Amino acid sequence: MKKITLTLVAIACTLASYAQTGATCNDAIPESATNTCVFTNYTTSGLEMWFSWTATGTDAQIIVVNQAAFGTNVPHLHNIALFDGTCGNLNQLEEDELPFLNPAAELTIDASNLIVGNTYYIRVKILASAAACTQGACPGIANSSFDLCIQDIDVFIPLDFNLNNFGFQEVPVNANTYYSNDGQIIDINGNPRLDVKSYTIGANPALFITDNSLMYVFARIDTDITTIDTLHRIDMRLVGGNPAVRAFRTEKTSEHINYFLGHIPNGIVNKRGYSRIVCSSVYPNIDMQYYSNSNGLKYYFIVHPGGDADDIIMRFDGASAVDVTGTGGLRITTSLGNIEFEAAHAYQINKPGTIVPMPWQAEFVKVSANEVKFDIRNYPKNKPLIIQVDRGHTIGASAPHQGIKWSSFYGSINSDRGTGLYVDLSKNQYLYGFSWSINLPGLFGVVQTYNSGNQDVFVAKFNELHELDWATFYGGMDNEDPTRIVVDGAGNVYFIGGTFSSNFPLFDPGAPAFFRDFSSGLAGFIVVLNNQGDTKLWATHFTPGIDIVIDGSGNIFIVGFGNVDIVAPFGAYSQSTGGSGFISKFNSSFNQVWSTQFGGGTDYINSVDVDNTGNIYITGYTSAPLAGAPLCDVPTNGGFPLCNPGGNAYYQDTKGDVGGGLHDAFVAVFDNNNSLIYSTYFGGDGDDRSNAITVDAFGNIYIAGKTTSATPASTLCGVPATGRFPLCDPPSSTFFQDNLWGSSDAFFAGFNGAKEPIVSMYYGGPGGEEALDITTDDAGRVYFVGTTWSSDSFPVEFRGPYYNQDMGLGFIPDGFIVQFNANQQRVWASYLGISGTASINSVVVRDNNKIFFSGYVQGFTDNFPIVCSDTASHYCQQQMASHPNSDAVIGKHIVDNPVGIDEYSQGLTDNDLLIYPNPTSGNINIQLNLDQKQNIVISVYSVIGELLYSEKHENKSGKFNKQLDVSALSDGMYLVLLQTGEKMIARKLIIQ
Repeated sequence: MKKITLTLVAIACTLASYAQTGATCNDAIPESATNTCVFTNYTTSGLEMWFSWTATGTDAQIIVVNQAAFGTNVPHLHNIALFDGTCGNLNQLEEDELPFLNPAAELTIDASNLIVGNTYYIRVKILASAAACTQGACPGIANSSFDLCIQDIDVFIPLDFNLNNFGFQEVPVNANTYYSNDGQIIDINGNPRLDVKSYTIGANPALFITDNSLMYVFARIDTDITTIDTLHRIDMRLVGGNPAVRAFRTEKTSEHINYFLGHIPNGIVNKRGYSRIVCSSVYPNIDMQYYSNSNGLKYYFIVHPGGDADDIIMRFDGASAVDVTGTGGLRITTSLGNIEFEAAHAYQINKPGTIVPMPWQAEFVKVSANEVKFDIRNYPKNKPLIIQVDRGHTIGASAPHQGIKWSSFYGSINSDRGTGLYVDLSKNQYLYGFSWSINLPGLFGVVQTYNSGNQDVFVAKFNELHELDWATFYGGMDNEDPTRIVVDGAGNVYFIGGTFSSNFPLFDPGAPAFFRDFSSGLAGFIVVLNNQGDTKLWATHFTPGIDIVIDGSGNIFIVGFGNVDIVAPFGAYSQSTGGSGFISKFNSSFNQVWSTQFGGGTDYINSVDVDNTGNIYITGYTSAPLAGAPLCDVPTNGGFPLCNPGGNAYYQDTKGDVGGGLHDAFVAVFDNNNSLIYSTYFGGDGDDRSNAITVDAFGNIYIAGKTTSATPASTLCGVPATGRFPLCDPPSSTFFQDNLWGSSDAFFAGFNGAKEPIVSMYYGGPGGEEALDITTDDAGRVYFVGTTWSSDSFPVEFRGPYYNQDMGLGFIPDGFIVQFNANQQRVWASYLGISGTASINSVVVRDNNKIFFSGYVQGFTDNFPIVCSDTASHYCQQQMASHPNSDAVIGKHIVDNPVGIDEYSQGLTDNDLLIYPNPTSGNINIQLNLDQKQNIVISVYSVIGELLYSEKHENKSGKFNKQLDVSALSDGMYLVLLQTGEKMIARKLIIQ
C-alpha cells in the first residue's frame, strides 16, 4: 500500500516574466512542483529549453500546453522528456511526443516512483525536421510560446478486496492496460479525439477515458467491408463532480505500443502502458481509480476522512436502460449488449495493512432513470472507506490443460485474427494478423452505423517468458489484408499482404532499395520495422504477397499471386507471361535482384522455403491444364512449367482433372542460381490445393493442403493413373488414411532429397478439413495444423503428456494439430477448438519440444484451452473481448517427455484403474471406473515411445472392462495409457 495526499483544484494560469535562459541542461530554469497546477508561460529562443525541479513527492504530472494552434505557421513544442542524474550524465525516465496533427496542443508526463529531494530535469523540444510534417506548416526554429505546470499528485493505492469467507477469492491479475492517446484515436469521420486521455485494448466493451468521464463503446463489426457496422456509446459521468479533474496514469507496464496509420504515417510510437488511472478529488475528499481484474474493468471510490460517500452519483448517458439487479448489482443495457457489475464491496484497511470488510455491501440504488448511487451504511469515519466495483471475481490462474504451457486470446472488441507467426531462436514470438479499428462515435446513446473499412495489420512481440514486449498497428484508412511474417537475425520484422488504402504509410530508404508508391497501382505491401517495432526501415507498395522467407545471407523471398516487374539475372528462370504466380528475391539492401512469373493459368504460390544451400522450394496450386515445354525452362507453349530431375523422383506431368477446370497442387524447386531444377503437378480428379511447404534438416520436403479428389491411387509411392490422388504408405507407418472421408480432406505428403515420395495420405473426418501450415523440428518430426469441419470422428491420436481433445467443443469449424515422427509414424493428433469456430493457421517448433501455434477463434463462449498463471507476468487475456466477433489466439505446447516409460496421471488415480495380472505373459484385464458416459482410448507404447496399439471405445460409463491380448509383444517394459477427454493415466506393464 502506498499512501500520499492529493489536492487537485481548478487550473490557474499566471504569466510570469522570467529572465529566459534554459538553453542547456546546465542553464536549466528552476521550477517548483505545487499541489495546485499553476501554469507559467515561457517562450523558446531555440530548438529546446531546459527546466529543473526538486521532487517533493513520489508522483508528479508535468503538463505543457502550446499557445498557438498547429498549422498557423508558428512552431510548436512537440516533445517533452524527463531525466534524472546530472547534466553530465542524464538518464531519460519518461517522454511524450505530439504527432503533427491540427488539434495537437498538450504534452503530458505522468511520473511515478520519484525520490523526494532528488533533482529532475525537463527538456521541451521543437521538432524541426520537415520530413516529420504532414499538414499545415512545418515547425522551424522561430520562438515558440507555451505554458508549463509541474503538479504533485498524491495517490492512495488500496489493497484489492480478497476474502475467502466472502465466497470468492480474487487473484489480482490485471487484465486491462491503459495507453495514452496522442492522436491515434479518431472518430468515425477520421478526426482525432484528443479529449480521450487513455484507452485500453482487449476490453469488451471498448473503454475510452477522458479527464471526467468513462466512455463504453459496443461494436458489431463485420469483416465484409460491404456490410454496415454498428456502434453504441455509453458515457458514465459523475453528477456534481469536480470539472477540473485530470486523469493520472500510474503503475507503468513493461510493454509499449506503436501506431503507423493513414492520418499519422510517421507514427505515434513508444506509448507505454499503465495498469491504473487515478482521478483525484472527483468530489471533496473522494478519489476514483480505474483498474481491472481477469473479468475486465474494475474501479474504486476512495472516501477519505471528511468525504461523503453519498455525494457519489453515476449517470449513464446513452444507455437503453439502467437497472439494479436483485442482488444489488448494476445492469446497463444497450442495443448491442449489456454491462453488468456486482454489488460493490466496501472495506477499510487497518494500521497493520489488512482488509477490514464492512458488514454490508455497497449495493447500487437508483436515483433516476439513468443515475445510481451506493447504499452506504455506518462505518468508522476516521479511516478511508474503499468501494470496489467490478464485473465479477475469478481465480487469476486458468484451468490446466495437459501439454499447453501458455495460451492467450489477443484482441479487442472488434474482429481480430492471427494470420502468421514467427518464433526466433531466442523463442521470441511474433504474432501477425489484422484488427478492425474502433472509431469513436460522436454521440452517446445514438446507434451509429457506418462502413468502417478500417482493417489494420498488427504485429505483437512476446518474449520467451510470454510477456508482451511491444505491439505495432499499421495501415491506412481502408482495409489491409495481412498474410505472413518473418524476422531476421537482428530482430527486424518483415511483413507482407494486400491493401486497399491510398494513404498506406510508406517509407523509401533510398537507392538501391525497391520502392513504389500508390500511383503504381500495386495492391500489396512490404514493410520492415526495427526490432522495437517503432521505426520504419522499408515500406513499399508491391504485388500482394502470400508468403515470405529470409535465407542465411539475408536475401528475402516473397511469393504470391499477381504480376510483378521482371528482373532476370543471367541464368535465372525468367517468365514474363502465361502465369499468375510470382517469385521475387530482394537482397539485404532491399534491392530487387530476381523476379519472375511462374505458372500456366490461374496460379497461386502459397508457400516458400529455403534450405541451407540456398535452394528455393515453392508450392501452391494451378488451373493450367497443359504441360509446359520445354522442360526445366520457361514454357513456350503456354503450359505449366515442369521439370523432371530423373531417377525415381515423383514426376506427374498430367493434371489430375484433365479439362475439368479444377486445380492441382504443385511442388517446384529452384537452385541457388534461381534455375528451375524440379517441378511437378500433384493431384487427382478433384480440387487439390497445397498451402504450405517446409524442408527439414535432412533435405526432406513436406507439403500440406486440401483435396476433394475422391479416387485414390491404386499404386502406392509412385505416379498414379491420371485422375487418382497420389498416395504413399511408409513401411513403418502406424496410421494411413487411403480414402477421402468428407467433402474435402486435408492431405499431407513428403519427398526425400531425391524427390522420391516417402509419405502421402488423406487426413480428415466426415465433415471436411484443410491443412494450413506445416513445419519440422531438428529431429525430423513433422507437424501440421489447420481447420476441421468434423464435429467428431476427426482422426485423433491420444498421447501423454500432450494436449488431447477427442471431439469438437460445439460449433464447427475447430482447429487441429497433428504430429508424425521422422519415420512418418503418427505420434499425436488432437482437436484444438472452442464452442464457436476456431482455426489454427500457423505452427513453429523450437528446441524439438516447444510447439508454438496461432490462429483465431470466434464465438460466444471462452472454451478454448487458455492457460495462464496466477503469478507470472506473462500476457494473459483469458476471455474473448470480441463476442460474437473473432480474437486472435497464440500458445505454446511443451512436450517435456516426448518418449519414455514414465508413469503419469491427470484427473485419474490408481483407485480408478486396475490392470492385472502385471507382470503377464499373455492377456491383461483393464478395469476403469467412470463417473459419466464418455469415450475411452487405450494405447500401448514401447520404452522408446513408439505406439504399438491403440483402440477407442465410445460412450462407456460405470465400470469399464477390457481384456487385451499382449502375447505378441516381446518380453520387457511397456506403458499402458488410458484417456477419457482430458483425464488420463499411464501405468507400466511388464511382459515376461
